[in-house]
Amino acid sequence: HAPLPGDWENKVTELQRMCIVRALRLDRVMFAATRFVSLNMGPQYADPPTFNLRAIFETSTYKTPLIFILSPGVDPTAQVTALAKELETSVDVCALGQGQAPVAMRFITNGLRRGTWTFLANCHLMLSWMPELEKRITEYCEVRADDDSCAGIDNFRLWLSASPSPQFP
Repeated sequence: HAPLPGDWENKVTELQRMCIVRALRLDRVMFAATRFVSLNMGPQYADPPTFNLRAIFETSTYKTPLIFILSPGVDPTAQVTALAKELETSVDVCALGQGQAPVAMRFITNGLRRGTWTFLANCHLMLSWMPELEKRITEYCEVRADDDSCAGIDNFRLWLSASPSPQFP
């Protein structure tokens, strides 16, 4: 954090400092708030938890897709692929875009049958197709135990990634 000019650095509390930052540098408010929380409540409340993809996977089931909300420059594909390799399964990756809906559906169907994973990247590029994907997820969540088309369903996982969008379900 940069010191305030003149004597102001020694005259204000952290809360007042945050208010000054809010008034002068809106782009720095998040940093000031993080510092305020860390100093007053402890760093455990300000520092993001370590991202442990395996732990997230271990709490998941085939009934709930695992969704990455992307930020600029972030691509979780390599992490998902590495975890699949570590757990000795395979993952079919489909970068969504025009004409990719049939490919994505085929990957899901194959994953359900074989008990592998499907990763659909960039869901924000096919928002109009999301209701169809949701319908497919609902269908396989209601599958009967004797349905051979979903023989590997317990091991199946659907991974999704999307940039933030108010239209993403």
